[in-house]
Amino acid sequence: MNDEFDFDGVILTLIVIVIGIILILGFITLLKKSFQPGLQKPKLDSSQMLYEQKQHMEDVQRSQDQMMRDLKRKIQDGKRY
Repeated sequence: MNDEFDFDGVILTLIVIVIGIILILGFITLLKKSFQPGLQKPKLDSSQMLYEQKQHMEDVQRSQDQMMRDLKRKIQDGKRY
């Protein structure tokens, strides 16, 4: 019989036990998360979105028209002098 203690076997056994515990805890966490209700997404109101988009387009158009009038006015003022 060999009286020496086998440290390699003990270390390998401990590593396998730790990996097993990590896998089991990960699986349990995965199961818990899969049974929890998900975040409720707010229902999108398409009519509200269309209204907001239309308002934004009108605002942009008004702004663009104002800039064009200002630019034309500056050009006309420049021609007068």
